[in-house]
Amino acid sequence: MIVVILFVLMVRSTLAGAAAKKSNTSVFMKILMNHFQLILLVSSFNFQWPDQLQTFFSATSPVSSASTQVISIDCFMAAKASFASGSDSYFQTYYLKLGIFALLPVLLGLISYTVWGLQACLKKIQFNPGKAIATLVISLFTVHPNIVQTMFDDFNCQDVDGTSVVYKDMTIKCWSPPYTFWSLFIALPSIVVWGLGIPFFAFILMFRERKTLDQISTKEKFGFLYAGYQSKFYYWEILIMYRKIAMIFISVFITPYGVIVQAMIVFLLMILFLILTLKKKPYMSISLNELEAISLVTSTVSIYCGIFFITSVN
Repeated sequence: MIVVILFVLMVRSTLAGAAAKKSNTSVFMKILMNHFQLILLVSSFNFQWPDQLQTFFSATSPVSSASTQVISIDCFMAAKASFASGSDSYFQTYYLKLGIFALLPVLLGLISYTVWGLQACLKKIQFNPGKAIATLVISLFTVHPNIVQTMFDDFNCQDVDGTSVVYKDMTIKCWSPPYTFWSLFIALPSIVVWGLGIPFFAFILMFRERKTLDQISTKEKFGFLYAGYQSKFYYWEILIMYRKIAMIFISVFITPYGVIVQAMIVFLLMILFLILTLKKKPYMSISLNELEAISLVTSTVSIYCGIFFITSVN
């Protein structure tokens, strides 16, 4: 818990500095959200966490997975989709939830443009697509880890009494006709298009605008992604997004190789990003670089403690 206290102290010092520079506030919130999402990913590993840490992870989980909580349809579908009962149904709650997450980026785009378009009509002003794009960018940044987690979890099959079932919903038989359809035509394309594609597409857009990053029009659309970074490290947030994807991949697909292997790979990944952060110092201010470093240190120490708990189990 010492690392948690250190992180809180660093947050307080950063907030004090942010009071003088209001532009740092949004960057601080982004780092804080990244940290909570990192905590959620760390807690997803079965590292034999003690009860105190389990309580801490449970307390931060609603913040880290806010998008999942907001669009949760489990209870609603359980009451309304009785027609979809049966393990061979193509419209079970699990599959419908998978479909909603696959369509979520499209829905967020429609909502963003619709809201700003209606505002322009009501105020009788010219529609500004930059505001809609900014809203969409922030929304996708928030929900991206949850989309990746949901799609990767679909391929996490476990053997139960000789039957391969989906770990997140053990009523679903892996590679049954409905599962095969939803996995190959919904989950897999979503991993490629949304999971890997959203960060890559964002990088391409920022790369094209790399010489105009200081212009108001560019800041309005993509400023959330590179605000607070040095101009030569405008792409750093993309690296963080791919780090999250790597963490989720490890938590889902390295499970068969044992929790020790998972812990060591994640530990090395955190060390790598910690070294990169300390060496490159991508943020403009010292306090933000220190805050990011402390976030990585707390996660790295947490992984190390997880290894310690595992090896201490008799």
